Amino acid sequence: MLFRSAIAEVRQALVILRPPLLESAGLQAALDNELHSRRTDAGDVALVLAVQPGAQDCRWPADVEYAAFMVAREALSNALLHARASQVRMEIHGDADRLQLSVQDDGIGLSDGLAQGRPGHLGMVGMRERALAIGARLTVAGGPDGGTHVTLVWDALTEGAGLS
Repeated sequence: MLFRSAIAEVRQALVILRPPLLESAGLQAALDNELHSRRTDAGDVALVLAVQPGAQDCRWPADVEYAAFMVAREALSNALLHARASQVRMEIHGDADRLQLSVQDDGIGLSDGLAQGRPGHLGMVGMRERALAIGARLTVAGGPDGGTHVTLVWDALTEGAGLS
């Protein structure tokens, strides 16, 4: 009984932590606001949000938008803290039945040993758990020219696509 109560309290706390702009205006507005608020911390790092035309007015299920937002926020934090990047670019593609969110930096890249996460740190684990919770596919890899590329793909028709 105590365990269930604790789970309920954690879930309620997570609802409270959900950015109000995400709920009222959607993923694009919330990510734009997140980038705007991080520009001071970013220093000389260019923060870019690109939304493809088909995705500009889309709204996805609330849990999908929340998971995508939190994955993007974590990927952005990782890039700003660890990548030594000059640019971090977020892209949103999709339509009502599909969302592809990518966060790519041009920094030092991600070693193979860190693709699953750093011991004692929950950022990568959290991103993977969020993807799993909505049936999305998450990939985290080094880019062909360096940097790190995080991609979340959710498809309403094939929920449960898994992780790679």
